[in-house]
Amino acid sequence: MPENWITIQDACQMTGYNAEYLRRLIRNGKVKARKVSIVWVVDQASLLEYVFQNQGTTDRRRGPKERQPD
Repeated sequence: MPENWITIQDACQMTGYNAEYLRRLIRNGKVKARKVSIVWVVDQASLLEYVFQNQGTTDRRRGPKERQPD
């Protein structure tokens, strides 16, 4: 798989977003993705662009959830 395409799971770890939220972004066309066999992969540049655009927003629904310490 080329470097610029990452799995949904990798995208979750990279951004802190929930997998279902990422799938919603894909369905709404806000993040580019494609299906390779049975696995969806996300265009890393598209995802990072979305994260960057929403970084300064005060709407907490658009940002990743803050993880609680274990």
